[in-house]
Amino acid sequence: MTARPRLRLFHGGVAGLQRGDMILPAVAVNKVHEPGPHQQHYDPHRVYVTELRWYAQLFAHGQHGDVYRVRPVGVRLPDRDCRQSWVCQGAVVLDVVARHPVEAPERLKRLGLVLR
Repeated sequence: MTARPRLRLFHGGVAGLQRGDMILPAVAVNKVHEPGPHQQHYDPHRVYVTELRWYAQLFAHGQHGDVYRVRPVGVRLPDRDCRQSWVCQGAVVLDVVARHPVEAPERLKRLGLVLR
């Protein structure tokens, strides 16, 4: 039996976190936002992580934040709004991938998916 490759997971959010910091759910840090049209199942009691660096970058851009490589904490469940993304109880910052300001990828701007 071969081992599955470890996923590289990202989170785009609040600026200024460092390696080892814990990312908490939006309600725990008073950062709840109105879900966008593509977030029908948004749960502010969960932390969102994704394999897609560009997707994390989109959320970082919308919050004038940073992109982090993370390790999920607790049970990881599929995000019902986005493939290759999950929800969990929290996440530990492993590395800072991109600091604020984070440019939204051009393809997202063309698609009109940039969060405001």
